[in-house]
Amino acid sequence: MTAVLGSDSAVTEAPLMSRVRALAMGQTLVKVCYIAIAFVLVRSLTSGVWNEVALGLSIYMVATVATTLSLEQSIVYQVPLQTRIAALGFARRTLVTLSGLGVVSSLVLCLIEWRFAVVGFPTMVAVALTVLVDAPLAMVSPWLIVNQRERAAGWWMGSSALLMFCGVVCASLPSGATTRTIFFGMAIAAFVRLPVALRLLWPVIAHSSSERATITLRLQLGFCVPLALALTGGVLTRAIDKWMVAVFDPTALGSYVIAAQEIPLLSVLPYAGATAIAASLSRKLAHGRVEDAFDEWSQQVIAMIDVVVPITLALVVIGPELLRVMSGKSSSTAAVAFQLFTLIGLHRVTEYGAVLRAAGRSADVIKASLVLLVLNGVLAGTGGAIAGMVGVTIGSLCAFVVAWIFALHLLGRVLSKSIGEVFPWLIWMRAIATYSPPMVAVYAFTASIGDWTTRLGIKCLLLVVVVVGLRTLERGSIESAPTPMGRNES
Repeated sequence: MTAVLGSDSAVTEAPLMSRVRALAMGQTLVKVCYIAIAFVLVRSLTSGVWNEVALGLSIYMVATVATTLSLEQSIVYQVPLQTRIAALGFARRTLVTLSGLGVVSSLVLCLIEWRFAVVGFPTMVAVALTVLVDAPLAMVSPWLIVNQRERAAGWWMGSSALLMFCGVVCASLPSGATTRTIFFGMAIAAFVRLPVALRLLWPVIAHSSSERATITLRLQLGFCVPLALALTGGVLTRAIDKWMVAVFDPTALGSYVIAAQEIPLLSVLPYAGATAIAASLSRKLAHGRVEDAFDEWSQQVIAMIDVVVPITLALVVIGPELLRVMSGKSSSTAAVAFQLFTLIGLHRVTEYGAVLRAAGRSADVIKASLVLLVLNGVLAGTGGAIAGMVGVTIGSLCAFVVAWIFALHLLGRVLSKSIGEVFPWLIWMRAIATYSPPMVAVYAFTASIGDWTTRLGIKCLLLVVVVVGLRTLERGSIESAPTPMGRNES
């Protein structure tokens, strides 16, 4: 295992995009498995059982976020600031604390079920057992990441999601499958991971040095609890627009839930990119190397722009057909909502809270989360009252734009840059201007094709030609650039 080190000079890191790809792979598989579970269950269960399972899954998701208090995030941001021995002690204390939180959360869930009879006691016991295991195991990925083992972290995240998918889906296949059998399948999948987790965390478990961590539990909680609140705000943000559709356009709720799905690759790339540089940012900012931190963050953003912008625009072009593949239905209104929702991804070239967390600006993380939550509620509600489902989507798009500008303002204060300097606007706008015209042409050219499967195939073929062609032209222009004045050629 790679030793945890506390200085930049002693850390040998893999290339940025290699680390990003490893984490993106794992996170993409997580997102895909969650979506796949929903689509398989909704088709294999009766409507009554599916409603119960959906409620149980929502309880599980909330409990998972709330239980850990985001303590696992402190591994990435605070371990690099300590010596190796102190870091191991810090990680061991975090693991013990997460285990205790898992026990408490499990008991609270059972108490809630006993008092209010939410999903049935056997089902809630299965949920509680899963949370009990998930709480300490939440530390595995951050521990691997801080030790520069991003590939192992990606495999851990992906394999954990696959195990959950197999456990839930296999339990739902027999005729007459019940809610309790499905959740016990999920609990069994959680316990199967324990031996591997023990092996990966063994250096932490076996640590017995008397040297104390330089960061106390109180400081650790002060760092993590605001992040947990911000994540809770994020969960509410993803739900509030759906509630607005339920209020103002209830007959379109089912269509909107499918249309407002975030494409897994676009949602995990920002996380993967930011996580890959989180430890390095923490070290640089802690030592006052603000300009170096800004340069590293800027390089990551520029690398993501090159990937995110063409993917986002291509998804907008194939949006109507992709939505039909996902839902099995054709709806022009839902297709417009899907395309508008996808446009939000244009700004997702990084996870902006990473810099704030690395700088210890937990209050700013909460501010950004609350601004987005309030704006999404107000603007999505206003849009829904005016134009139903499409109005809600337009309101959400506007909310994300304003919240993005606010987040950049907060980043500028950390990195000592203005809004015009903190983000590579010229590169971002040039990428949009480069890819938009040919992709609009593809959309217009294929609009008259009647069969949607044929249209999808032709769109994909033309989009590949567009992207490959533009990339080839870009490389050609770089290679043919004139040699700078004063440079001797050999």
